[in-house]
Amino acid sequence: MNHLIYEVSKKMGVPFHSAGTAQTKRGANYITWQIISDVPLQTIDYRSETSKVRLQFDIYAQQEGVAFVISDNLEKEMNGEGLVLARNGPFFDVDTKMYRRTIDMSVLKGNRYQ
Repeated sequence: MNHLIYEVSKKMGVPFHSAGTAQTKRGANYITWQIISDVPLQTIDYRSETSKVRLQFDIYAQQEGVAFVISDNLEKEMNGEGLVLARNGPFFDVDTKMYRRTIDMSVLKGNRYQ
């Protein structure tokens, strides 16, 4: 999963941070991400290493419109990797003084999908 996130971050040119990691440089746009759940799946071919992972991305941007642009780009880069379950925001985050938009996504993880 980390490899996928790293590749998407590189393509987008927006830094990604693990959730809980404080951003040290205020004012720059960035994304935090975290795994919400990782549920093993039984598949037709009984691949036990396959699981369904729910990810949450939090997009932080200085301007409301930029939060939409970054989230649209994130969804384009993740197209074919996962299914978007929910989008919220953007809303103004008092702690960071930035606009925040969240995206929940479900992806498959396993040898066949990475």
